[in-house]
Amino acid sequence: MREKLLKFFIIILILSVVGLGGYVVYDKYFNKEPIPPKTEKKEEKTENLDVTSKEVTSLFNNINKLSHAWTSKDYYGWLFKNDSLKVEDMSDELIVANALYHVYADCLENDLVCVEGSEDEIGTTIIKASEVKEKVNELFGDIEYKNSNTSSFDCGGKFTYNSDKDNYTAQAPACGYAGNSFATYDYGITKALKKDKELDIYVKVAFKYFDFILETDENDNITQDNMHYIYTDFNRKNKIDEIEDRAYDFNEVLEKHGELLPVYKLHFENENGKYHFKSIEKQ
Repeated sequence: MREKLLKFFIIILILSVVGLGGYVVYDKYFNKEPIPPKTEKKEEKTENLDVTSKEVTSLFNNINKLSHAWTSKDYYGWLFKNDSLKVEDMSDELIVANALYHVYADCLENDLVCVEGSEDEIGTTIIKASEVKEKVNELFGDIEYKNSNTSSFDCGGKFTYNSDKDNYTAQAPACGYAGNSFATYDYGITKALKKDKELDIYVKVAFKYFDFILETDENDNITQDNMHYIYTDFNRKNKIDEIEDRAYDFNEVLEKHGELLPVYKLHFENENGKYHFKSIEKQ
């Protein structure tokens, strides 16, 4: 009887060990979630664009147009006043001013009347808010903004938004800038890098003050001797050169002072097949 019990316990022990071993084997090799195949992350290709190509120059000129107009006072140099700026941080007025400047310039360049006014609107430029929105979307993408009055720019402005008629109006332009000293800037596009969803344009900038100088001698003869003062900063604190008007050549300025001049990166993003300005940052 004792031998039978001993054999019974040995058989049970053997079966337990075999069963445990089988479970371990099953759990290790058969009871696991399938491991997904490894996928290699494709590196996005970067294309080095020709900086003189229309694709690059058009994008930059569109966003630089109002900023570079020294007669635009409040808007002059808006791109470079700060070390960085994002579209979402731009005021409604600045967004609208950029769009209006383009639409208004198109009217002047093509000798068009944006919208024909009634008899009491003679001498008034009228631009539909829908045209402004179309240009905003072209420049900045599909962004949210509110219609806003603007300050004067160039020979035109200032535009006032009429919510009842959903349009912008401004009085006829009047220019009187001849023979003035003024602040401006020169620039050179140094690099343009393009990916599927983004495009970066690198621009080197020389800030400048053009001094219009008229002098009268003892015989009341008037002479003109203009000067260009070159700076590395928008606020014109760090002057690096003084050049007589007749000798001024920006390419020579780049060659002589290129390492001192700041570089800004303008960032554009692709939305629905078109690139739109999103930010600028000093490098």
